[in-house]
Amino acid sequence: MWKDAVNRALHALTGYELRRPDLRPTGAAQQRQAHAARLTASRRRVARLREANRRLRDQVAAAERSARRARRGISMPPEQAEGALAELGGVPTERLSLTDIANLAGTDKGTIGPSEDWPAHNYTDVYGAYLEPWRDREVTILEVGLGVPGDAWDARIAHGRNEGGGGSLRTWYDFFPRARIHGVDINPAPHLDNDRITTHVMDQGDPEAIAAFLDSLGDVDFDLIVDDGSHRPDHQQITFGCLFPRLRPGGLYLIEDLLSNGLGDGGRGRRSFSEQTLNTRRVLERFRLHGEFDEPHAIVDPGYCADHIASVTFHVPRRAAPHTEAVCAIRKK
Repeated sequence: MWKDAVNRALHALTGYELRRPDLRPTGAAQQRQAHAARLTASRRRVARLREANRRLRDQVAAAERSARRARRGISMPPEQAEGALAELGGVPTERLSLTDIANLAGTDKGTIGPSEDWPAHNYTDVYGAYLEPWRDREVTILEVGLGVPGDAWDARIAHGRNEGGGGSLRTWYDFFPRARIHGVDINPAPHLDNDRITTHVMDQGDPEAIAAFLDSLGDVDFDLIVDDGSHRPDHQQITFGCLFPRLRPGGLYLIEDLLSNGLGDGGRGRRSFSEQTLNTRRVLERFRLHGEFDEPHAIVDPGYCADHIASVTFHVPRRAAPHTEAVCAIRKK
């Protein structure tokens, strides 16, 4: 190269030559570079650890959500739920099953529920077998507990596809086109009233309040009563004892969300535990097997109830362990 030729000529004339500068770092510079490299590598390791921890937290959170759903009910991924609901669009109501209607209404009685965070119970799979023969009859229905927001109770179910609550009343309204429907809740729900639905305010744990509600109806009796209220065993039993006399012969009384939340059960349940009575499943299971209610219970007028019960049937709408039945169907003589 020409640089080498110039350097040889300069050396021949002067005895000197040009030397390229030594650009290699000195000892101190080498230490600084090595420190910077170690610092960069350490920062990268920290970033990788943080990303791994984030993924692990996401996995743990997903596992916890899955466990909660497994305990509470069944759930679909959002895209699957939206696809299932879209398939029902435009289908005449009379061709829809009770589960289809419940899913569209956003109640947790079906198989989808109001949102991914509130799984469904699949109760309609049980109810459909009981209620399909009544679909075109002029039935009178009472539901206790509407899941509507208000000062007296924090109704967390009132969200998503069930915004404002009352999804189950909408379900009965569409499934029974000739039904007269009454709904009671501890919170007022006038926004649900229409040509065939009337809502009332009532505390299901207060026998006097239940009696006042019944007096306000006059001589109305019911073909179907559904208790989806507080889920407290004493409330369920008080309500059953007070309302069962107003159920017509051959009528059906459904108690939802039977929990292990009574005396001796350890106090589980969201504000739904009672230390005074046994859980409702246990009280009614004793009657089913032996013809008498297990005690202590809170059933008003147990003699009348015992004399007029035709059958008691428990259901597990999803796969679960023994003695975790969530629904009880009581047929009147």
